[in-house]
This record gives sequence, structure tokens and C-alpha cells, in this order.
Amino acid sequence: GLIVFIHGGGWAFCSKETHERAARLLALEARAHVLTFDYRLAPEAPFPAGLDDCRAVWSAVSGGHAALSDCPGPRALAGDSAGANLALALLLALQTDDAEMPDTALLFYGVYDADFETSSYLDQKDGPGLTRAKMMRYWDWYAAAPTNRKNPLISPLKATDDALRALPPLFFNAAAIDPLRSDTENLVRRLRSLGRTDPYSLYPGVVHGFMQMSLELPEARQ
Repeated sequence: GLIVFIHGGGWAFCSKETHERAARLLALEARAHVLTFDYRLAPEAPFPAGLDDCRAVWSAVSGGHAALSDCPGPRALAGDSAGANLALALLLALQTDDAEMPDTALLFYGVYDADFETSSYLDQKDGPGLTRAKMMRYWDWYAAAPTNRKNPLISPLKATDDALRALPPLFFNAAAIDPLRSDTENLVRRLRSLGRTDPYSLYPGVVHGFMQMSLELPEARQ
């Protein structure tokens, strides 16, 4: 199969190169091809530029681009942090486009809402690593207008019950020491209330972005 991996970095940083090791490990462990790519970054290119680029990549994949002819199904999306946001937003966009959907998605410590008063934003506001202030700055770069943040393609937690219920099977993980932990917890809780049973793994003792630390952390390799 094929996993289309969308890198994180606050919609503003990183590249397919910064996430290459994580993508390679994912390919080895999943025994699948993994496709990574660059997309336009904020603040120079705020929403919807990055999502439009992800849409274009998925269109090439689902349309049978010749370079991917040796990658039969299943086909999955994956992303970490802001990449998980883009992956989930892409799933919601594909619903409205009536386009071919991925078979599944792997969403790693994602950002799903612009609510800075969640329990993890408050108890992990000063890091280590990612902080509440940094996330507020990244949101300002990506989607400055508060009214825009009600758009489910920016804040997937704002999606309707029907849209969430219709998503393909999802996998979630989160880091315990992370301002974004509650984003995943709140989304998983909402999916559970809709009768879904998508698996969720919380990793204690690690920080946001821990999957980038596979040379040091067993949790990242796991």
C-alpha cells in the first residue's frame, strides 16, 4: 500500500527533509510505500494554500499518477502535528468534493482546534518544547481571523457529527507533555460519543514531536 505523509511544523516550518527519517521508519514498520512532499508554508502562504497543495497531491495519487503505478491499495493519509491537522482537514474536504477517500489515516499528536484554554494548553503552557505562546503565534500565521477558525477545514473539531461519523478508520496518538494533548483527547472523546472506536495511544513522559526523536526514544520507534 501507500501512505501519503504530511509533515508538521506549525504550518510554517519543516519540510519533507526534516521528516525523512520518521517517514522511512513508518515505511519499514508499516511495510508500505511512504510519499512525502513539501507544501506552501505560512505566514507567506496562509490557509488554504497548504491544504490546497495537499489536495493536489492526493488528486495525483487517487488519479493513478504514473510514478505511483506500482503502489496498489490500501492507501492512507498520515501527518504529525500541523500535518495531522492538514490530513484530517483533507479528509473533510474530500467528503465535500465527493472524491475518492483514503482507506485510513494515521494522526500523530495533531492540532484540531484553536481553543487555548484546554487543560493541556494550561498545564503545559510553558513547554518544554512546544508552548502555548508558540501555538498562538502559529495560528496567527496560518488563520489570523478568529471567524476563520470556526471553519472545520481549519479546526476539524468544528466539523459536524455527520462529517466525523463518515470519516474512514483513524489512528491517533498523543504525547503527555504537550499543549496539544487535549486536542486529541477531545476529538477522540467526541468520536467515541458518535459510536466510533478509533484506536488512541497516549505516550507518557514524552514531549510534542517525539516521533522526530527516534535515535534516542524507544517511544518514537514504537
